[in-house]
Amino acid sequence: MGINNQLRELIKSGTFAGILLIIAFTLAIVVSNNIFLAKYYSSFIYSKFSLTIGNVSLQTTFIELVNDGLMTFFFLLIGLEMKFHLVEGEYKNKKLILPAAAALGGVVVPALVYMFFNYDKPELIKG
Repeated sequence: MGINNQLRELIKSGTFAGILLIIAFTLAIVVSNNIFLAKYYSSFIYSKFSLTIGNVSLQTTFIELVNDGLMTFFFLLIGLEMKFHLVEGEYKNKKLILPAAAALGGVVVPALVYMFFNYDKPELIKG
């Protein structure tokens, strides 16, 4: 089995995404806490850019793009993954619905608690 095939198998496996996530997390923590690199990290995440397609223009910072755009996409994928496991996957069996309900509660309850404590602060209600 050649290197190309091994690399393809690694990318197809679920392990690869986890490895990339750990590497990115470690790199971000090291760079943001390094006294020499912190200013570059800060200037990067707060750098402004714009994207224009036809008449539509998006002007934002990198941190806003991550917080609003990529996190939305992340939670969409989580929702689709949960739906798959409930409809076709491991939680199709009704006896295994309790872990799925616990996972859903783990997402919904913190959001409700946050909203409860910040309902009268419109500047904080968005997160």
